Amino acid sequence: MAFSKIINMFKAMIPSFVYFFITFQLLAITKALILREYSIDVVSFSNATIMALILAKVVLIVDEIEYVKFSNTKPLIYEVLWKTFIYILVTLLFSYIEHLIHFWKSPHSFSEANTLMFDEINLAHYMATQLWLIASIFLFCSLRALINHFGKQEVKQVFFKFRN
Repeated sequence: MAFSKIINMFKAMIPSFVYFFITFQLLAITKALILREYSIDVVSFSNATIMALILAKVVLIVDEIEYVKFSNTKPLIYEVLWKTFIYILVTLLFSYIEHLIHFWKSPHSFSEANTLMFDEINLAHYMATQLWLIASIFLFCSLRALINHFGKQEVKQVFFKFRN
């Protein structure tokens, strides 16, 4: 019984994971290419994969919270914007923790690591990454809302059926 629940959970995570895996890998590649201009080598593809797994799990958890669910009487954009906002908050929290851990490795206090992180971070690169992330999360929420509204088969036909 418990094993089938785990299998169902992983099956439910697959579409979210694939979408965010591709998104975060593209962001990691972009970041690596930008930093290459400054002769800085970065390998953050494993971090991108971990973030995709975390966000896919967050999507499952957030979708189960009653406070996040919307009624069918409101326009679809309300649900899209609300879920985009929630996912962005969670993503920013994990991004903050990820960066903070990097600076907290040496024996610093939390406040010293936090100050060092904000002193060292390149705000322009960070904001560019966050803007792409916001756009991709908005697209994800929009696509999910459309799939939930029209149904998987209808969306498949619209995208993959030959038109006359």
